[in-house]
Amino acid sequence: MDWLLRGAELHFGEWDDDEFGVLYNATSGDTHLVQSLAIEILQMMQGGVTTTQALSMALGRAFPDVPAASIEENVLAALYQLQRAGIVASHST
Repeated sequence: MDWLLRGAELHFGEWDDDEFGVLYNATSGDTHLVQSLAIEILQMMQGGVTTTQALSMALGRAFPDVPAASIEENVLAALYQLQRAGIVASHST
């Protein structure tokens, strides 16, 4: 599945050793509490459209001790959370 940012101006805040961060959407004025993984994914997506598989593979290289299926499951959960918040959009290829 392809994913893209929905044109939002995003600002991130994270704390060391915390599994959550803050995401501010300057376009809508909304602030969201999100998992740190969601922030990592958004930073990876800044270059444009990407796929679930590409995001999972990149994170798999960063975390080689985590099973691939677990990474993809967590990536999808984060993407769906961001989709519900109106930050990313998906479409099937």
